[in-house]
Amino acid sequence: MTFPRLRLIVALALALPPLPARALDLESLKAKADAPFDGSAPAPAGIPLQVGASARVITPATDGKPWGEPFVPSDKSGRYVIGDRCADENHNGRCDQLFFAGYQRLEKPSKNWHKWLVRGLRRDPRTYNTPDGFRDDLYARALVIKGGGKKIGFVTVDAVGLLYPEAEKIRARVADLGFDLVVVQATHNHEGPDTVGLWGPLRTPPLPVGLFEMLFGGNPFHAVDGKHAEFMERLRDQAAAALRDADGRAEDATLGFGEAPVPPYEGKPLQHDNRFPEVFDNSVHALQARDAFGDPIATLVNFGIHPEILGSNITKMSADISGAICDDVQQQGGGIGLHANGAIGGLIGPNDLFGYDAKDAKMKPDQEQAFREKGLGIIGDSVARTALQSLASALPASISKIGVLKRRVFIPMDNKLLDMASRKGLFDRPRFTAGRPDPAGQDLETEIDLVVFHGPKGEPLAEIFTVPGELTPEHYLGGFIPAAQAVNPAAPTPPVLKDFLRAPHQYLLGLGNDELGYILPLNDFLFPKGLHPALPSKDRFGRPHYEETVSASSQLSQIVSWNLVGMLEEYYKGRTDLTTEAVALRSRRASLAALTDQKGAADSMLRLYLHQPVDAVTPEIHAALLKQDPVRVLQATAASSPNDPYERHLLTGLRKELPGF
Repeated sequence: MTFPRLRLIVALALALPPLPARALDLESLKAKADAPFDGSAPAPAGIPLQVGASARVITPATDGKPWGEPFVPSDKSGRYVIGDRCADENHNGRCDQLFFAGYQRLEKPSKNWHKWLVRGLRRDPRTYNTPDGFRDDLYARALVIKGGGKKIGFVTVDAVGLLYPEAEKIRARVADLGFDLVVVQATHNHEGPDTVGLWGPLRTPPLPVGLFEMLFGGNPFHAVDGKHAEFMERLRDQAAAALRDADGRAEDATLGFGEAPVPPYEGKPLQHDNRFPEVFDNSVHALQARDAFGDPIATLVNFGIHPEILGSNITKMSADISGAICDDVQQQGGGIGLHANGAIGGLIGPNDLFGYDAKDAKMKPDQEQAFREKGLGIIGDSVARTALQSLASALPASISKIGVLKRRVFIPMDNKLLDMASRKGLFDRPRFTAGRPDPAGQDLETEIDLVVFHGPKGEPLAEIFTVPGELTPEHYLGGFIPAAQAVNPAAPTPPVLKDFLRAPHQYLLGLGNDELGYILPLNDFLFPKGLHPALPSKDRFGRPHYEETVSASSQLSQIVSWNLVGMLEEYYKGRTDLTTEAVALRSRRASLAALTDQKGAADSMLRLYLHQPVDAVTPEIHAALLKQDPVRVLQATAASSPNDPYERHLLTGLRKELPGF
């Protein structure tokens, strides 16, 4: 990054015009959200509902043996490592194996320094690599609700995440059923195969080559797409089949809504927030469908927690906490169980109930795993029991209307690591510029959904909304880091979503239709500052910032939050100033103003400005850029990557945007 680039970005941020006052009127928006419904209106009769549910196994195994092409192992563990000779039975030029998702470890440099020097390091074959069996089955579980001319489908999949194109493929397979909305949600399971592409075979080049690559902006971590093609097809097929089954089984039903905090275990909460500030939602938000006799058809349990309690030493696939919750719901009489994960960013994981995560823990592996199994049982039983108890006294809701609103949004990817991985083919998703397909584009398409169940007087009884990633709970509950302790003290905090929701029952579905990684408040977003974007940084307070390395964009927080506020205003009031375009402009300006003083952010911010100017270049910005000698900026950018077509695309865009150079 050259000095003229930094001067350009700073000048740009200072020259940005202020936002329209109306868009900033947070108190006005909150007042609208708090406006009561007219209770004097006559109460319409409740609409008849039909509900069906189904569960389909998606475990990629035959006769207990995980899928995978035959290979000749080079490691004593017998597990696959990149470079092993493989049969390649489907002739796709790669060795198709199943790889655990959510965590990856390279061989330890201290024990393999001679290998590092000569051939480089590989993904550790002995820890969290490829499964050798399964502990319990993975599922796709579906719930279909029909009534008042609307048909809504929910399908939860035991997977680490599903990208938006995958959700669209599943929807396409049930397009003939006439759904108004299908929500495809991954449970974020860390004990199953890679469904995103990020956790395939990994290696580094020999150390001297790797250092050379890092110094010149290259990526020394060479990865291969970790998705297994046949498993992905099975997942799509069975998710669609579960929806089709549930639709076919739909019967007259009622809905009940419940919410209750999960009690602690021996004084310890079941969840733990691994990132400051410590904020998490310890309540279960439950929805249950009952048949004409009052017997449960299905229970949806909305509870935010990372399904990773079995840890990184496992060798067998499992649905982890999500599977335990669903099994316990069914065993306790709640019908088919669905675990819909919530706000888990930051990182909301299972609490250490038995001391196995302590730094001074000296447990033997078998003892540790036994405690993890016990913790799994405690969490599954407690969450399921709390959900069902919250519903036990819930009267059947009189539903007068089901409302649906969808909004397509675009997220500018400014994470260099994920951008490089994407352009190497690890993620199967198209790019966009200004809402149009563009292979060289920076934007990712995603979606936010809102479903509202209305009561007998039109009042909202329950609101269900999706978030395309792992949202930190303070976005929903409040409790953002104060400016004095923030990485970017000048950055605006996003709205607290709970302030704008109206219904007494609220369901935040994390990883809904997409997995864009962690959604972090802009005032606490720290770009990696070291030699490589895969290496987390620490802020001036000594706090680590791992989550930024796997967040698609620094703008996720602003774009997702304000679009949701806009959707709520549009749904209840019929109009909003917070359109997708207005939110994109707002987020862009906030990011440029807040992040330009970050050393690690400069390159990403420059790319953001060069590539897609959502706002027109005003005379003031134009004049500021002229003062910074943009010709030198162009030359410096071109010199850094003279043969990169993406860089040439950026430069062409700047020349078009700023004529006269």
